[in-house]
Amino acid sequence: MLPKGLDRRVWNLAIARAVNTAGLSLVMAFLGVYVVETRGYAAVVYGGIAVVANLAQSASNAWAGALSDRIGRRPLITWSLLVRAGVIATLGTQVLLDAPLWSLTLSIVASSALRGCFEPVAYALVADVVEPARRIDAFGVQRMGTNLGWALGPAVGGMLSLAIPYGAIFFVAAAGLAAAAYITRSVIDPISAARHASQQAARKAGEQATRKASEQAGEQAPRDASDPQDAVPLAVVSGATSSASDLAGAAPPAVETESSAEACAARAACAAAALLAPAHRRRLRRS
Repeated sequence: MLPKGLDRRVWNLAIARAVNTAGLSLVMAFLGVYVVETRGYAAVVYGGIAVVANLAQSASNAWAGALSDRIGRRPLITWSLLVRAGVIATLGTQVLLDAPLWSLTLSIVASSALRGCFEPVAYALVADVVEPARRIDAFGVQRMGTNLGWALGPAVGGMLSLAIPYGAIFFVAAAGLAAAAYITRSVIDPISAARHASQQAARKAGEQATRKASEQAGEQAPRDASDPQDAVPLAVVSGATSSASDLAGAAPPAVETESSAEACAARAACAAAALLAPAHRRRLRRS
């Protein structure tokens, strides 16, 4: 029985996994047979290629998390699938042309490395869109998608090999990866969305604080051209504006609350007030 009440993004990612896995298993399940039987290389050679490919995937797993924090999870998931679709299409062309083994190895390793950019980031995104009590159900749905892809892919790939060359099946697999990438476009990352909203709120608060400080400066500081010491220099107001804008734009990358935006606005107002304070003190001494 399927779990109910899960976030729609969990199902979208599970469908993307199913399409992605089915597309790849169309060809990858038979790649060893092609290298050993069709091309005549020793089985140990293909085993070495598989080891290198898995090491590349492990290495990409290590830095995929940091990269997703910088560019966002959804962009990394989507683009890794699209780029991998191109790699799989290239691999199909190499198979059709009987390319050298070293070129096949490069494509296989690149494909595995790109998989390492998808898997851990997608699981992290699933953990963020559901509450902790439902994470077991959400992860179970992801495994269902993967298993469904492995169940369908090799069977369909075997039937396709009876009608078209093995290399041409790679283009079908590439189309499946592109379809999976399209599905992930509808998945909204809550971390990136919260960060963007926080930055917008902080920037708006900073602009309001700068505008208010400028209005107060116009009311308090005399604009007497004969006494330049009593007038507020334009550079001072410009400096206050730029300082407030810098404070407003420097929103931290983590999820922020409304108090963070208020604190940023307060700092911007203090910066503007500090720059305008000398003119105000001169006006008080004259009065």
